[in-house]
Amino acid sequence: MHLISGNAQVESKRSPYVDLAFSLAIADADQIAALREAGNGAITLAAPYHMSEDDAYLVVPEDIGLELVDILRDGDHELLLETMRDGLLVLGQLERGEHGMQLLAETCAAPATVLSQGLPHAEQIALDGSDLVRRINQLGHLQCTTLSAMVDDDGIENILRQDEYVGASWTLDASLTKRLGHVEPTYVWSRRERSGAVSVELALFSEDDEIVVLMRPLQITL
Repeated sequence: MHLISGNAQVESKRSPYVDLAFSLAIADADQIAALREAGNGAITLAAPYHMSEDDAYLVVPEDIGLELVDILRDGDHELLLETMRDGLLVLGQLERGEHGMQLLAETCAAPATVLSQGLPHAEQIALDGSDLVRRINQLGHLQCTTLSAMVDDDGIENILRQDEYVGASWTLDASLTKRLGHVEPTYVWSRRERSGAVSVELALFSEDDEIVVLMRPLQITL
């Protein structure tokens, strides 16, 4: 997968998880639970392995694994919340060890915990009547794959009109599939805040079998 690196903000006064592209990783649920309790250490990953440009990983249990894509595609809010509770956001490095591929975690936290503690949005953009789709897709940190984009007209309509939305936010135009081949959709989880603003809690990009997840990449304000 050719990822286009954004300006990752590795550290924040409020959270170290702001504005990072998390590569999906898979591990045993008991190991994930032990690492969550310890706060740092090593965890053995299951294939497939992909190295994150930001040294940032969303580690999910093996019973979820690559089915995270199906969860978002199917709009399965319950399983998505379970993944946010049982998974881990990990900052660390991959290293091949005696027992397989190891992720050496410097710090970690459950996605649900990070969100509940007020993870700042990587970007705010105002709903001001201009071409919102174009403006969003031009944001540098959202250009994380070669061919896909963050939103299309149908996707932004679902995000803005529904109080909570889990599903596709961008799909390759049918007229381009013959020339470009199969390009995976982009999926999001979004919800409306009390202020009326819309928070994109999670976005998932997929290309060449690699999955990258962004946490709170965008807030759309009124």
